[in-house]
Amino acid sequence: MTIPDSTILLDHFLKWEAERRGDVYLTQLYPDGAVVDYTWGMVGDQARRGAAYLASLGLPAGSHIALLGART
Repeated sequence: MTIPDSTILLDHFLKWEAERRGDVYLTQLYPDGAVVDYTWGMVGDQARRGAAYLASLGLPAGSHIALLGART
């Protein structure tokens, strides 16, 4: 599968998710010493769940949304 240069970042993510669903996408190190591997498939599933939740809120189009992380 080739991706044209004009594609957006999401297109690239979806390509890698489809091709490498079970491969590690990132490894998260936690302050308590825990190490968790997240696969392309896990990250895609989490993103879709988050998007579905935001859509369920019924916010108007163009609403400003902030996402905060514990270590950001």
